[in-house]
This record gives sequence, C-alpha cells and structure tokens, in this order.
Amino acid sequence: MLRKLIYQLHLWLGLTTGTVLCFVSLTGCILAFEDEIKGRLENYHTLDQHHGVFQSVAKLRKAAAQSLPHITTAHMGCRIDFRGRDKTAIVMFFGPQGLYYCYVNPYQAKVLYVADMSKDFFRIIRAGHRTLFLGNVGKTLIGYCTILFIFILLSGLFLWWPKKWKKSTLKASFQIRWAAGRKRLSYELHKVLGFYALVPAMILAITGLVIGFPWFAQGYYAAISQGKALVTVEQITSDTSRYRPQSKKNSEQFLDSLSRQHALLRNEHLAYLLPQSRTDPLWIIFNPVAPSLQNMESRFQRRFQFYDQYSLAQLPSSNIETGDIEDATFSQKVFRANYDLHTGRLFGMFTKTFFFFISLVCTSLPITGFLVWKNRRYKTPKKKSNRHEKLLS
Repeated sequence: MLRKLIYQLHLWLGLTTGTVLCFVSLTGCILAFEDEIKGRLENYHTLDQHHGVFQSVAKLRKAAAQSLPHITTAHMGCRIDFRGRDKTAIVMFFGPQGLYYCYVNPYQAKVLYVADMSKDFFRIIRAGHRTLFLGNVGKTLIGYCTILFIFILLSGLFLWWPKKWKKSTLKASFQIRWAAGRKRLSYELHKVLGFYALVPAMILAITGLVIGFPWFAQGYYAAISQGKALVTVEQITSDTSRYRPQSKKNSEQFLDSLSRQHALLRNEHLAYLLPQSRTDPLWIIFNPVAPSLQNMESRFQRRFQFYDQYSLAQLPSSNIETGDIEDATFSQKVFRANYDLHTGRLFGMFTKTFFFFISLVCTSLPITGFLVWKNRRYKTPKKKSNRHEKLLS
C-alpha cells in the first residue's frame, strides 16, 4: 500500500514538474562550459602585450563612457574589473538603460570591444535558467518545482530500493539492460541513471535554491551553522560630513594604488563598485586566485571590503564574504562554496564535466519517466485465448 502511494506521488509530481525541470537542466548543460566557449570564440579577453602601468580608474571609465554615446552613463551604476596583468579590464555600466560590458586595455585606456549584454547568448540562457523568461513568476515556479524535485528524487530512491538484496536484484538495480526492448529500455534508463544521479542532483537542486531564494539561503545557513543568522545584505554608508573638495580625487588615487598592487603586481582579480550617490561606500571585491578565463566567475575565495568614499576608512561589515576564506568557519566555507559548486567551478574542469553529465541525466529523467508512464498507460492488452479455438486447432 505504501509503495503504491509513493509511486503515485512520484508519478504525478514528475508529470507536473517535468517540463520545467527538463528546461532548467538543459539550460544548465549549456551554461556548464560558458567560460571555455567564450575563451575560444571571443578574442578581446587577453592582451598580446602587457607591460607598463595601469591607467587610472577615471581614465578607464571615461574611455568606456565615450564608447557608449547613445547612453547616459553618468546616471548609471559602474563597476570596474581588473582581471590581472594579461587580461583586459571590464568597465560595466548598469541601470534602466541596460547592461553594457566595455573591454578596455588597462595600459592604454583603449576600448577594444563593447558588449550589449541584453544580446549575449549565455546571459539569455541564464535568464531562462533562472526565470523561464517569465520574470518573478518564472523564478517562483522554478523554486517550487526544484523543491518538488527533491521529493521526487527521494521517492525515486524508495521505489528503486530492492525488496531483497540478492545478486539478481542488485544487478538489475545497478546495471542498464541495453538489450531490453525499446519500451523496457526507457524504464531501465530512468531507474538506473536516476539512482546514480541522485546525490549530485540533490546538490544541484539545493545549491540552486540557495542562489535563487534568500529565504531558502537563510534556512540553509542556519541548518549548517547551528542556527546562526546569515548576513548578505546590509546598509553600509559613507559619512557625508567628511566630504572635502579633494575627496573624489583621493578615492580615485586610492583605487589606482590598489589595482596596481593587486591586479598588476600580485596578478589577482580585483573589482570596484563605484559609488552612485554621496552616501554609497567604495565596494571592493578581492579575489586572490591567479586570473584565468575559467575562474573569472569563481566566488569561493573572494572577499568584500567597504570604504568610506571621503575618509577612505574601512567600514565594518558582517557580510559572510567580508573575511579571508582561511579565517572562515567550516559552515561559512560551505556556504561560500555554494555558487562554485552549483556552476561546477569549484574544482575546475573535473566538476564542470561531472555536473554537465549530471544535468544531462536530469534533463533525460522527465522524458524517460514520461515514456514509462505512457508505455504502461497505453500498453496493448494481451489477447485472451479462446478455449474452443484451442480445442479446434
């Protein structure tokens, strides 16, 4: 009785969420090797010649703004990424007018390429992966379907579990019978691949929920840290009473010295989120790993620092990403590894390839599950033999 109930739960949850889960998993496959594909197809990330000193933050921003004459960049947010001594810097402008990436030679303040990110293929795919192209409605739908996916996986494990642990049942549970008929093969693929993908699929589901839903992230961090509160968003402001006519120039010189010390000399990834208003702080992101196109989006080791834009004093912060990763607690390390684990960047090509195939299996599970249900539902009944026909034959 319990097995029948679990089967019905597994079946109807799978049929209800299958289309969404299939789409999310497929787009995840496409995003798995984004860094490698861009590195091959886009020639404006690396510099042929990289020597001298970086130009100032003001010059880089001015050059990028001049490359966008149709945009009023003065009213847009600005982030500048220094990606190491042999990479172009990225000056990003974002706001109601869109999102633009300006790839700039940091030694010459020369714009090499401007990308309108609303037309970027991988950004479009990522929007589908996160929202189904339906905004908050799609994001909420993905959230509920992902939570149900966890229950589907657990119920699938219950249905997979052999009634008796004998050699014959174990072989049927762990191996695909490729010689089975077409209809039977769908069941074999669904059952066996679903078992092998169970744990990594759960990891992808949970890490995805942490990325997309703050309420889930709060509960997740409380669970792994024994009830501690998660701080990711806080109000940090500059003291406007410390404003001086020289303040802006001083802050720019401060950022210039950081970029030359970290991005140029130490060859580290460094990003600045420049203030949009008088109360905004200087938000600086340090990433100590040696920059490469494969780890530009890596977040595990990055750390935040906030500075008063007038006094240049470092401002206190309780953000979980404020300190060095070496000083983080175990639960903080687990949480900070979440994004890199979900995207496969945590251990480089190995985890990218591994989670690519897991996402491929997750894409197939709703399809094979549907085929199993369809084959059983429309199974041709065996023709009952007529007793009189047997006697006459």
